[in-house]
Amino acid sequence: MPNRNHVAAKTLLGTLRAHGLTHVIVSPGSRNTPLAYAAGSVEGLTVHSILDERSAGFAGIGMAKATGSAVALICTSGTAAAEYLPAVVEANLSRVPLIVLTADRPPELRDVGAPQAIDQIGLYGSHVHWFHELGVPEPTATWMDALVGTATRAMMEATTSPAGPVHLNVPFRDPLGPVPDETAPTPTGGPAWEHVVPRSVDRESVDRVVSLLADRPVVVCGDDSPEQAADLAEALGWPLIADPLSPTGRDRAIVHGDVLARLDLLDRLDPTAVLRFGAIPTSKALMEWMGRRTDLPQVVVDSGGWRDPLASGSIFLRTDPGSFAAQLEGQAIRGAAGWRDRWVAVDEAISDAFSDLPWPSEPGAARAVVANRNGADLWVGSSMPIRDVDAFGGATGPRVFGHRGANGIDGLLSAATGDAAATGQRVVALLGDLTLLHDVGAFVTAAGLGVDLTIVVVNNLGGGIFHFLPQADQPGPFDLLTAPHGHDLGAIVSGFGATYHLAQTEDELRIRMAKAKGISVIEVRTARDENVEVHRDLWERAREAVAGLV
Repeated sequence: MPNRNHVAAKTLLGTLRAHGLTHVIVSPGSRNTPLAYAAGSVEGLTVHSILDERSAGFAGIGMAKATGSAVALICTSGTAAAEYLPAVVEANLSRVPLIVLTADRPPELRDVGAPQAIDQIGLYGSHVHWFHELGVPEPTATWMDALVGTATRAMMEATTSPAGPVHLNVPFRDPLGPVPDETAPTPTGGPAWEHVVPRSVDRESVDRVVSLLADRPVVVCGDDSPEQAADLAEALGWPLIADPLSPTGRDRAIVHGDVLARLDLLDRLDPTAVLRFGAIPTSKALMEWMGRRTDLPQVVVDSGGWRDPLASGSIFLRTDPGSFAAQLEGQAIRGAAGWRDRWVAVDEAISDAFSDLPWPSEPGAARAVVANRNGADLWVGSSMPIRDVDAFGGATGPRVFGHRGANGIDGLLSAATGDAAATGQRVVALLGDLTLLHDVGAFVTAAGLGVDLTIVVVNNLGGGIFHFLPQADQPGPFDLLTAPHGHDLGAIVSGFGATYHLAQTEDELRIRMAKAKGISVIEVRTARDENVEVHRDLWERAREAVAGLV
């Protein structure tokens, strides 16, 4: 049967077109794949690709004013949707018809710590003429008929005097690409949840966790995890997989958790339980492994909220994570003989396999930046940079920051600038070309504050991360997701007064980083169409390196 997401998206855009829509602006993303592809396939629609949603919103106002017709805006989920707010406010007060289509996570991935998921319900408040939350697409005639009615009303609400913006929030479940959509799987029911919610650490909670951890637990630390978790793991001989953003740092941790999960090595190492602190890990492979292994006792310790999008946790402790880890250290049993040593041996073998990374490459740039930051705070952009630091950056050490709350690319340079201004110290940022272009105004801020900021930008002329998704091999206007731009980054940043260099070798990158002063931009150019193969080759190299160890 056809893919329900794409049928729904094409029905939505087709109905809007039938009621007079001619211009659509698409900003790159993944969750909005069905909407972007639909816009590119509906006859009579002119589709524009604009990277920055804030700019896209105001461009939509200009188009609507010039043509006298409504314009549709399409973005992915998360802060991308929030970027439209200034334009929505302006459209409301100046009576400009905009149809804002924000893709969203499905309901089961909201308010559970899933990546790139924020509360988008009524996001623009009283600034829109009408808001409607579409349900997740269903393959029924009744649902599609209702969708046609909703799209018709959206155009009417936007264009009836006084004109103004309307907001349709559009959730999609996987698969997002235009692949055949089989019958939805039957829910498994998930783990047998126990919700233990003490407001302070108590002996009963500690004893309950101790009874589950047995002699082969693995600790997983994400962003916002306590440093005491590393002390706990070290004292008891437990392996600790640390996210690069974890405050525990990675000097005492297993640094290749992503690779272990990706190559199915975690199952072969055979842990008997998982103890998780802080946010979900950057690594999708590691997160999916935890979601799949609901047969293992999994204890989630967090200070509040509900950060478990795959419902893998069997016990949730809402308490002070640092205090709990410290108490657990005195109560829990040591790991089995050689338990942590097995993990360390495998981890070191992978590190050896990655000691000589290809250049120029995105993994090579990530490793080089980590190795040469010389103690400076490191800000890492979302998309591929943080994933490459996770997989290939090694022992990153503490004070690595990123925007993994909503997982958006926006504002990374501005945040790094704020760090440098507040601390008075040099700050290093590693980011992609789209992330730099999305926050190019930060150069004005940085110059005004007089900060010491070294920026390494990996330029693959677009959203290279999307080449890792199934959409890359499926029919459709793929460039609407990757947003190829062709801009001369050197000319752009030099225009803001930044020092610019192109690093053609790893040694040149190291030397430029060491000599950088003030606002300095170092560009590393890579080929995004080759990046997938580079990663696959490295993962295979890792697989060969651990042969015989697990």
